[in-house]
Amino acid sequence: MISVILPLYNGAGVLGEQLAALAGQDYPAAWEVVVADNGSTDGGAAVVERWSDRIPNLQVIDSSARRGAAAARNAGARAAAGDGLVFCDADDVVAPGWLAALARALGGHDFVAGACDHEALNPGPVANWHARSFETGLPVGMNFLPYATSANMAVSRAAFFEVGGFDESFAAVGAAGEDIDLSWRLQLGGYRLHFEPRALIYYRHRPHLPEVWRQNLHYGMADVLLYRRYRAHGLRPRPLSQALRGFRGLLLRAPALVRRGSRGVWLRDAGHRVGRLRGSVQGRTFFV
Repeated sequence: MISVILPLYNGAGVLGEQLAALAGQDYPAAWEVVVADNGSTDGGAAVVERWSDRIPNLQVIDSSARRGAAAARNAGARAAAGDGLVFCDADDVVAPGWLAALARALGGHDFVAGACDHEALNPGPVANWHARSFETGLPVGMNFLPYATSANMAVSRAAFFEVGGFDESFAAVGAAGEDIDLSWRLQLGGYRLHFEPRALIYYRHRPHLPEVWRQNLHYGMADVLLYRRYRAHGLRPRPLSQALRGFRGLLLRAPALVRRGSRGVWLRDAGHRVGRLRGSVQGRTFFV
């Protein structure tokens, strides 16, 4: 059996699109959907219940004991019955054939990443407000190892629990970086990461500028935590001169802030760099 695990926190407004896409999957073998409700207050669980007759083996579990997407995914994995664990998010939309493609890939690999489309759900300039990744291959995180996004990954149950699942302590840096951390632990444990381009999701970006800033601030802070954990395995910081050129580039691009579309890209990049500075101070580890 394949278990699809979907963490949920106040996503009622967009959740129906994802559930409709899951209901339309054509995977012929046994599968289930486990929605891990992380303390939603907007009626998201009720939205899930309305799909119980259209999605096979759909269940909602209460994962509010510990907040954070990593804790919700871990709770969903513990409740799941499948030998293969497939992860997606409530605010994205899986494409037709997504589940079948991941299930086929799991037949020969313990760890699989799918592809992301950044255009369909993100009108106009919003499509560029998130770093493009997982379109044609696996991104390499911080010049170290490739990684899968928790929005579109599949892991064998045995491998997932062997390495301890998602590290819930990443909630301290805004629930960012736990998918990179899991990816690296799996690979360092001997599990090769396989990219499956036919397992496509439509990825939804943050549509508001303050959200873009906060998200990338958390990404930058997570980078410092990842560096502290993996420098012993060979992760190296960028040269200081390269980091300084990046900050100089932000200053030179500041006039573009008058245009809303360019403002989102600038906030994306600035948030990430400021997050690394903040993480360096808080963690007493210099990584910019």
